[in-house]
Order: sequence, then C-alpha cells, then structure tokens
Amino acid sequence: MNYFMMKRNNLKYIDDFMKKEYEEISQEDYFLNKELSVTEVEDGIILPVLNTNKYNTSKGAGGVIDKELNYIESSAQLAYNMKNRVYGKYDIENEKIEYDNETVIYGNFFYKHWGHFIIDIVSRLWYLLEDNSENKAKIVFTTMINDEHTKIDGNYKEFLNLFGISDDRILLINKPTKFKKIIIPECSIYPGKYYTKEYIKIFEKVRDSVKRNPNIPEKIYLSRSKFKKAKEKEIGEKEIEKFFNNNGYYSISPEQMTLTEQIQFFRDSKEIVCISGTLPHNIMFANEGKDIIIINKTYKLNKHQEIINQAKKANVTYLDLHISLFPVAYGKGPFIMTINKNLQRFAKDRTYNLKIRITQKIKNIYKKVWYLIQYLKIYKFKIYDDGKTNWKELFKFYILK
Repeated sequence: MNYFMMKRNNLKYIDDFMKKEYEEISQEDYFLNKELSVTEVEDGIILPVLNTNKYNTSKGAGGVIDKELNYIESSAQLAYNMKNRVYGKYDIENEKIEYDNETVIYGNFFYKHWGHFIIDIVSRLWYLLEDNSENKAKIVFTTMINDEHTKIDGNYKEFLNLFGISDDRILLINKPTKFKKIIIPECSIYPGKYYTKEYIKIFEKVRDSVKRNPNIPEKIYLSRSKFKKAKEKEIGEKEIEKFFNNNGYYSISPEQMTLTEQIQFFRDSKEIVCISGTLPHNIMFANEGKDIIIINKTYKLNKHQEIINQAKKANVTYLDLHISLFPVAYGKGPFIMTINKNLQRFAKDRTYNLKIRITQKIKNIYKKVWYLIQYLKIYKFKIYDDGKTNWKELFKFYILK
C-alpha cells in the first residue's frame, strides 16, 4: 500500500491558513518505479557551475558536454515547479581545459548545504551499488568555476566514506576538465516530483554501515538553540524545547555531532521532534515507520519533506507553532515560534504537562517587534514576494495570534 493511502500525516495541529495545501500534497504519491539509465560520454568535459544569478550562489549552468560541445541533458540537476539547480552549458573558449586520462563517474554539483546534499547532491551514487566494472572509479563532483575554497569535508566526507567511497576516489573540480570517459548515472530523485527505490538504497547503505547504539533515549528533541545561524533568524524555540524536555524528550544539538552519531539518534530512537527545514530531512537515515514531530516555524510548506516522509513511510505529526506576519524566503526568515493553541491541543491529546504563563502575551509582542526589525533589515523595507501568498491575508490571519 502506498504511503499516501496510509494517511500517516497527522494534520490536526496545522493552522487553517495552510491546511488545504498540506492535505493536497499529502494525497500525492511521489514514488516512481522506473529503471534508471546510465549515459557514457567518451572524451567528455565536466563543467563546474557558472553562477548565472548574483542573488543565488547555489545554482547555475554546468554539467557535462561531449567532445562536440553538445550538452548532455542527463547531467543536469533539475527541480520541479522550482528553479533548476544546474542546467545548461556555457562558453569555455577562453577557459583552460584540464585533461585527465581516466574513466570517472559524474557525481553532481557540490556545495555546503546539508539539506540539498540529502535531497539531490548524492542522488547519482546508486550506481555504485550496482554490479559493474566501473564501480571503483573516481567520483567527480564540481564546485563553482574557479572556486578554490570549497572542500568536501566534515559530515559530507563522512557520508561518502560510510557509503564506501575512500578519500582517494573523491575528486572535486573547479575548472572545466576533459576525461577519457564520463559515466553519468541518472538522478534517483527529481526534487518536487518523484523519488525512486534507488534513492532510498543510497541512505540504507550509509545507515547500515553504522553500528547500533543501545544507549540512545527513546524520545529525542533536535535543538537549534546552540546553532549560531539559527539565533540570527529564529526566535522562540527555547520555551518549546523546554516543554518537550519536561515531557521526557532528551535534547541534542546535531551540528555538534558527527554524522555517525546523528544516524544513531535518528535510527535507534523511537520518536524525533525537530523544527522544519533541513533537520527532518535526516529521517532518510531512520528505519521505515519512524515517529516524527515536525514543528513548523513558518507558513511555507516544504515539499521536499513530504517526499522524504513518503520514502521512509514515516508517521509524521505537524505542529504549527509559528507567527508568520509577512511572506519570507525559506532560507532567510525571520521566523517566530511560540506556545499557542495548537500546542495546547497537542499537549492535551498526549496528556503532556504544559504551563501557560501570564507573560506569554507580552513575550509574543516582543517577538513581533523583533520580527519586524529583522524583516526590515533582511528585505530592505520591502515585502518579499514568494510567488503565491497574499501577504494581506497572511498578515490578517497571524497578527492577532
């Protein structure tokens, strides 16, 4: 039975403003049962990414071209109903072309964003699980062209190592480079549109290479309270974290852990609580049927998360604990989280203890003032247009909360 037929998403604690959209997306089936293809290019050139948008340094032109300089479509990193990650060739007439007389496997455009690393950067690695003669070849990732600073290190490198790729097989290039032969596995996920069984297998391979930890608590809260970047654009988590701590949830700070440790917490615990964004994407390392509570910090729905929920057949409860006064960009914020009626209903249904202090309304006023100041700074005294939200309706719905 498909995930969307199981009705595993609990939307009881979602605000009416977004409930219809959540219901619609929960009814879509994102699994695609298809045979993934492999393209081989003799004397092809791998193009690092050329940024074509000065406001977004995570997208651009790049991929693979053949010796006649034709673009290889299967090397693109596409996204559905959103901007493509990597697509198209660019002029390399004035670029120095490196040459490497090897057969290599094309990875993807690499940049340091853990959410996108999970969603699409590693999506070609399924090929290494297949029985083929080239599965010991080097894997080539690209950076932005002429970027000499980006390195594949930390948890990114640990992921590849846990997958079975040794350091000497990881190649990161920042200049157009010709190879004897380039093997291009098809992406096993099309962000926003579908995922395949091969996509799941990539994470199962990494998960299964980590030993079990019998000392992991059953109920885990993934805290962002010690994460410096979160403090700059989010407010209100501490009181929510305290509520969960008071009801038996053990707090951890994922950014202070190795990937191996994080995998153990996601796989070996019984239930996970975390804030929407990149954190819940890590349930890809969990076993099927994981219980997860996602605290929404914004009105914006993260379609990537629904695809991941389905891939892992997760039991998801969404908690809208935000005050969203104006449209925002997901990566910029600002975000307000607070104790509200949704949390009150949740606590009552779970028979959890929740104390509402008299000062809560004063706290919310302070949060709104902080939010407005941050919003003016981020969006330069303009209202951000997210392409779909009526800001007046949004403001009207949340201003009194």
